[in-house]
Amino acid sequence: MIKALLLAGLAALTATCPGVAKAGRQNAAFVLSPDGKSLAFSLPGTPPFDAPLDSSHAAASDDQVGFSQPRVATDQRTVGWLGLYANCCTSYPLPRELVLYRGGRVIARIRGNDLPIFNWRFDPSGKRVSYCQRPLHFADAAILGLAEIESGKVIATVERRDDGSSSALPAWAADLDC
Repeated sequence: MIKALLLAGLAALTATCPGVAKAGRQNAAFVLSPDGKSLAFSLPGTPPFDAPLDSSHAAASDDQVGFSQPRVATDQRTVGWLGLYANCCTSYPLPRELVLYRGGRVIARIRGNDLPIFNWRFDPSGKRVSYCQRPLHFADAAILGLAEIESGKVIATVERRDDGSSSALPAWAADLDC
């Protein structure tokens, strides 16, 4: 159903609407359901598709339950989202995994240091993603990570202290909100 909604609404979308990335005359778009349980993309030159839920775990209780923060890379072929997973100690799911997808398949799953991932973005080069992780409560620092899109390999991490006492951050991490 979400694919049908995506197709019906795509013609009405403009470059100023959330969920639309413009590249020349073609638009890439995504639709995230209000409950976060389904996500569909439409990319130039490909049929619309639903983002897959991760259900590869031995226990069904460990499977992905939703999506958050979908994004489209500047190449208009690579997309990503945060996978939401049930958590024993909260009444809401947590964003525990950054999923990167291209060409009909998941190309990388990034968990960093296994803390929730609260924000992420594609690097302008199109070769990397940066992300921000932190504990849920009572933390005074965030862990910022940089990973390669093709492999999902984490290539750098840095701690950013909330009190401003951190040393200078690298350019890829300087303005990453968390």
